[in-house]
Formats: sequence, structure tokens, C-alpha cells
Amino acid sequence: MNDFPNNKIFTIQVNPARKRAFYLHVGILVCLYLLTTAGQEPIKDYFTYVRESREIEQIRPLMKRLAESGKPDAIVWMLKHDYEGAKESGFYALTDAALAGDPESMWLYGVMQMDKGRPEVAKVWIEKAAAEGFPQAVAYMQSTETQND
Repeated sequence: MNDFPNNKIFTIQVNPARKRAFYLHVGILVCLYLLTTAGQEPIKDYFTYVRESREIEQIRPLMKRLAESGKPDAIVWMLKHDYEGAKESGFYALTDAALAGDPESMWLYGVMQMDKGRPEVAKVWIEKAAAEGFPQAVAYMQSTETQND
């Protein structure tokens, strides 16, 4: 047992003439192993992103028409997927949807008011959304109550 370095069971003898090819094959095998175990998530995420981007572009015109006609879900969708377009319109559609009683629109309008530096107005709208049972608004209200205690 003291002849560990010389024990043929534990050593791999590589033909010196084929050393380069051996290490190339080992490197390829290691890369393949890493790709199959750890490398799939970023690839899957990329293709999911590409597919979702195509879907968004396909339905954007219809959602824009629906948002312009005052449909709250379409308004929120446009705000999430076309922020610049909503910004150009002055967020009037979001304001109208919040005033119409859509809880998600109330929440988003409150968050937008918070970003604009109007915490009093934001709190009113977030409280309204929480009263309607919108999950993020309820969680926000619970977290602020916990901080105040």
C-alpha cells in the first residue's frame, strides 16, 4: 500500500504522442457535463424570453385598442409591456381604470404616485387596492403596519 504513486490502479497513463488529443477529449467531456447539469437554465431562459417577446409583439396592437377603449386589464398590460407608450399618453388610461375601481390599476397608480414623491396620495390608492383584495397592496399594507409597530 505504500507504493501509491506507482500503483497502476490509481494512475492514468497517457501516451505522450496523444497527450494533446487526450486533454482535448477530457475538456470536451467536462464541458458537456457542465452544459447538461448547470448550463440549461440560461439557455431555457433566453428562449422563453424570445418566445414571450414575439407573443407580446403579436398582441400589442389588439391590447392597445382595448386599452384605448378603457378595458382595465388591457391598460395594466400596456403599462407593463409598453411603459414608454403609457408614459407618452400621460398615464390617463391608468388613472381612468383606477377611478373605475380596478384594484390592480389602483395599486399601480399608487406605486406611480409614490415614485413621483406623493406618499399621501399613494397611500390612499394603495389602501383602496388593499380593500379590494389586491395581493400586493395587502402585503404592502401589512408590511407598513409591521414597520409602524
